[in-house]
Amino acid sequence: MYQVAICEDEPHAAERNEILLCQILDARNFRRDIDYSVHCFASPAPLLAQLERHPAAFHLLLLDIELENENGISLAAQVRTAPLSL
Repeated sequence: MYQVAICEDEPHAAERNEILLCQILDARNFRRDIDYSVHCFASPAPLLAQLERHPAAFHLLLLDIELENENGISLAAQVRTAPLSL
């Protein structure tokens, strides 16, 4: 099963991203909760905590560029350069 994480601090944008992602995957005959799942995070800390516990938890990360107290680009760099055990 493909695991997707969305990190977005604006609830409406997170919901919109999730809906669009599901529409794209559903149109390609992927079934939610069977072929893929989507996990939304309102800030980087819980996402990083999840990745610390399970480094390979997600196949795809969709990160907001402008997070409230964080930058999505620096978050991506942090995730990318971290060792598998974070």
